[in-house]
Amino acid sequence: MNICTTCRHKLPAEAFLHKGKVFKTCSNCLIVRSRKRAAKRSSINDQQLEREIEVIEKIFLSEVVDYVTSKATNLEHDNMLSFDLCIELDDVLVAAHDAKNMVKLIVDEIEGFDGYDWVFTTGPEMSLCHREVSIFYLACSQCRELEREYKESNRKRMTRFDCHGKLTIHIDMPAREAMIGFHHNIQHEKPVDITTPPEVKREIMQNLHMDPVQLRTHLCQMFDVSLVTAKQIYYWWSTSCQHFYKSDEDHVVSARHFLKGSHTVASELCFDWSTDLVTVIGFTTPLLAGLLPLLSIHCDATYKTVKERFELYGIISNIEGAGFPVTYLILNTTKTPNNEEQTGLRTTALKAIKEKLKSRKRIHRNQYQSDEAVTEFDFIDPTFKPDLERIKPEYYIICSPNLRDKIIDLIRKHFNMHSKIPINAAGRFLTADEIRKSAVHEMYDFCAENDLVLLWTYLWSAWYKMSKWELTGSYAIFQQGYASIHTAGKINWPANSSDLSPIENIWKILKDNIKKMRSFRRLWTNLKVALKMGWEKIDVAILERYWSQMECRLHIK
Repeated sequence: MNICTTCRHKLPAEAFLHKGKVFKTCSNCLIVRSRKRAAKRSSINDQQLEREIEVIEKIFLSEVVDYVTSKATNLEHDNMLSFDLCIELDDVLVAAHDAKNMVKLIVDEIEGFDGYDWVFTTGPEMSLCHREVSIFYLACSQCRELEREYKESNRKRMTRFDCHGKLTIHIDMPAREAMIGFHHNIQHEKPVDITTPPEVKREIMQNLHMDPVQLRTHLCQMFDVSLVTAKQIYYWWSTSCQHFYKSDEDHVVSARHFLKGSHTVASELCFDWSTDLVTVIGFTTPLLAGLLPLLSIHCDATYKTVKERFELYGIISNIEGAGFPVTYLILNTTKTPNNEEQTGLRTTALKAIKEKLKSRKRIHRNQYQSDEAVTEFDFIDPTFKPDLERIKPEYYIICSPNLRDKIIDLIRKHFNMHSKIPINAAGRFLTADEIRKSAVHEMYDFCAENDLVLLWTYLWSAWYKMSKWELTGSYAIFQQGYASIHTAGKINWPANSSDLSPIENIWKILKDNIKKMRSFRRLWTNLKVALKMGWEKIDVAILERYWSQMECRLHIK
């Protein structure tokens, strides 16, 4: 005797045989179970058939409010409101709005009737075949399903309900229709209107000279602002202030217009310089005229302010222990390419120079060409060059330890000189050629006064002669788009010269190969050796591919 797993009766073995198979459930229970499943499938099919037969009502967008009103009439608090609806869209609406804006129009119509706020819960499901066919999902803003983890705040929390409010909008712009699925389990209390009253907005606009804290105190004395938050007051205060200051969507252009206009009576735009890579604006404040003459000032700076990462510099006047801003300068250099890489390369270069200053190795070959140096600068003594016949180790100390810091300071100074930065308080500027001449003169005089002949020959050959200065000095760092110290000057190719891009790609590969070499610091003083070694590392297949591309482009032209 076996026990049936369903009815738990003890039955003989033949009772568990059904359709030629043996089961743990008796045949009677299996037959009853199959009949129930058949009845359930029949019921589901009948319901689906009824839905297919039922015709969804079609209305125009302007009739949505009347339709929802008729559905919601005489509904009690605990009654459910649910309906399906098809909205026909006219050609004018379809031409003027995209799918998302059309959904917002429909939601506004529904909110205008029921007074509930409907919010998007997820992104729309976009059709892969048609761009303007999408399904949007919204929910009642007071639905408990949208409740998030509580954060400490002095704001009153929204009351939540188990309303399961769902709004699905399937919009088909090519077919000029939108299918609406609306479901709201209970008609709970509506959200409180927390919009800022118009009279409060007007009072804020008339008192822009106050800060938000002062404004809130002022508004509390005139209105009942218990439902108006501090953030709302700040928002309308900042928005109203923008109408006074903002004249263009480009904030830099707007700042120039404001400083040049009649708004700033005592302020003056004193410096304005803008390129593709750098933006600089300097202006005085009304305090400058009242504080003249200034006896004590200091400079303050704030970096990476606002989203555009501007640098703000200010000159502050000290009056009886208090600071008063008299001028400001706003600087933006974030558009310059590879700023971080450039800083790293400068550090690497200075590190290589420091290692060279500690060198005691004997020099067997002189790369210094005194004739070249004297021809370019007449203040250089042609006899100031090393005597490699001397064998004493002390002679080959490039720089004594007590002078190394001064040398590094001079090199930093020369690398940072710029034709837009004055060299003295009188406001004198130097051109790029004058900067190089001044740097060479200062470094040569220092080496000559301290009898650092090996140091001078090294600095001239590796850094200060023209072919090296273009790669390392002010020409490359400042005059040619803030290029790094290892980057040659950029060339603006003529128009319609796209066939040269393969050559530029090969040059980039060559430069990367040189950078990857372990002996790169020694190789940069001898470009011929570095270029040869870097060229030998380039795969022949790469050269052939670039050459074939260039040939095809030439044929196309």
